[in-house]
Amino acid sequence: MRRSSIAMTGRGTATKGGVGFAVIILISSLVVIVKGWSFNAPEQRDSFFGSTRRHSLREDFGAAAIRSGETARTQTTTTMFLSSENSEAGSVEEKQSTMAQEVSGMRLSEIKAELKERNVDFSDCFDKESMVSKLTDARINNISNTNDNICNDENVDQDHDKEETAGNTTREFDREAALNELKGMRVRELREELGRRRISRAGLFEKEDLVNALVEARAVASVFSATGMLTPGEVADLPEAEVRKEIDHQGSLLLLDVYATWCGPCQMIAPFLKEIAAEQGDQLRIVKMDSDKNSGLSSELKVQGLPTLVLFQGGNEINRIEGGPTKEQLMGWIDSHR
Repeated sequence: MRRSSIAMTGRGTATKGGVGFAVIILISSLVVIVKGWSFNAPEQRDSFFGSTRRHSLREDFGAAAIRSGETARTQTTTTMFLSSENSEAGSVEEKQSTMAQEVSGMRLSEIKAELKERNVDFSDCFDKESMVSKLTDARINNISNTNDNICNDENVDQDHDKEETAGNTTREFDREAALNELKGMRVRELREELGRRRISRAGLFEKEDLVNALVEARAVASVFSATGMLTPGEVADLPEAEVRKEIDHQGSLLLLDVYATWCGPCQMIAPFLKEIAAEQGDQLRIVKMDSDKNSGLSSELKVQGLPTLVLFQGGNEINRIEGGPTKEQLMGWIDSHR
């Protein structure tokens, strides 16, 4: 019994010792594991965050690459656009240069004819160079009365009215005789008549141009004036022979101003006469005559003082005044003898 009890006690002690040893080993293992994790944790954290940063860098690099690609495409597009614009600009400049050279080789009459066909106003051109520039622009911009398509009923009616007016004006006008007379005049004389009629010489480079302009001016004035030298709204300075014709003309009332260049009152009323002519239009003809240059008619009219203003109607003298009246006095005198 005793030996058996001792044996059991020994086995119990051994069992307890084994359990304790196992517990110690387990605890040591846990300590080692915990220590190992604590030692490796910074590296693991660095590895984790490093992986995260690398992933972020890859994302940033990808985004930058995309932006770079978009920028490159934008720059390429811009370059192509600017290149296209420069190419177009160069093409236009070449076209203008070529067209200008072609037009420069044309005769002046040909340039004017084409401008007229294109319905381009060239009244502001005073030399061939400006005419060449005008036609070059018209060709490049394709300015033409056939391409404008601005032909409405109102314009047609206006053109028809103008044609009727021109027809009425020139019905009794001998165009052929006027053409022959003007063609026989010198260029200087033609320009002087244009000046008296206050017609601009812009665009009138050749004698033919001057003649045609004067023919039309005379045609328009033929109804208003016996000589065709008077224009409604203007004051004309005429020689004796022309004044006689105007006096006998069965037209509107005629105011004759007999003056002298050295006469102070004559110079004073000159602006009044111009203003009255502009206001009266075709209702009044105003003619000036230099008494020193036309002494014959001045004597016939018995001019004694200067200026002498004489009103005529159908060849008959109505009334006269001498001296320098004001504009208001002049208008009152004219209106009282209509």
